[in-house]
Amino acid sequence: MFIVPATTILALRIYRQRSLLRANIIPIIFGCLVGSFGSVGIIALLCRLFSIDKRMTISLLPKSVTNAIALELSIKNNGFGGLTISAVIITGVFSAAFTPFLIRLFKLKDPIAVGVAMGASGHAIGTAAALKLGETQGAMGGIAIGIMGIITSLIFIFI
Repeated sequence: MFIVPATTILALRIYRQRSLLRANIIPIIFGCLVGSFGSVGIIALLCRLFSIDKRMTISLLPKSVTNAIALELSIKNNGFGGLTISAVIITGVFSAAFTPFLIRLFKLKDPIAVGVAMGASGHAIGTAAALKLGETQGAMGGIAIGIMGIITSLIFIFI
């Protein structure tokens, strides 16, 4: 019921930041590339290290994209939908809880980098937390959600 108003508000914030987005599109895409390959790569490595079977691995790989994309990637590749949704939600909650601490720890000041980091690591839940930090952070988090979804979907083509 609230997805349409929430999406509209996020789209408005992104629209207001379009000049900033245009000026920084290459670093934003690069940050999302690193985030997507890092997320998928670490999960693949850990699953291999702990001898997790292929269906479970496929279910966990899309944990850093939004639920709708992750579920579709998992199911189309014979994964477990429930496990995928659980992994996405847990990832988002941990990101929203710990990313602000890590941002302070590493003294990250750039609102664009903060927003991309929170959106790329925590998708919608991380972006909601980024919105609390500011409009720029929220808008960049929203952009990161979309870019991460595209990149992760392309990675799944080669899996």
